[in-house]
Amino acid sequence: MISGLRRRELGHLKVDDIKFIDFETVHIFSVGKGGKHNRTVLKGIVAVEKLKEYIDRAEKMGNDFLLTKAEAHVPDGLHYCRAMCAQITYNAVLQEMENDPAKRAEYIQKIKDEFKRCGRKLKENFDKPYRLRGYNREAALSIGKPIVYDRVAAMYVSLFILQHFRTNTTILHYLVKYRVQPSLST
Repeated sequence: MISGLRRRELGHLKVDDIKFIDFETVHIFSVGKGGKHNRTVLKGIVAVEKLKEYIDRAEKMGNDFLLTKAEAHVPDGLHYCRAMCAQITYNAVLQEMENDPAKRAEYIQKIKDEFKRCGRKLKENFDKPYRLRGYNREAALSIGKPIVYDRVAAMYVSLFILQHFRTNTTILHYLVKYRVQPSLST
């Protein structure tokens, strides 16, 4: 599944929990770990179209839930799918900020708003890039991954795809650890 949701979140996801914002943006509202109410933001025409296919199929079958019970028990590759979604979103956000520098301030505001909504304190310094050090740096270099990451794009992914609220977890376990096949990121 291209949403980046956890197994339990996928299993409980209803068609009504999905809101289309525009032709390439979808908000998915789910209940995550600890009963936390999450909002996952999917970007990209491919992701939106794939989600529409699932919704159409569920509606034709008369199901309130997006997936059948069998589909909700996804294979062990779920963590890879979450990483794929995280990497695609990270690259899309980064590209958007590079194409339009004003978008950076918009993303920072979205991040601040989400922290406030969740009653958490934001401690990130968005002016400094996230640099891998020590073992993590060497591991990234050995597999051809970058060693410097944009904190705004990483925190956006952390909040709106993975619901972690931490750039270090997002970068180390989703952006660095997995290699997403180029054909999957389109």
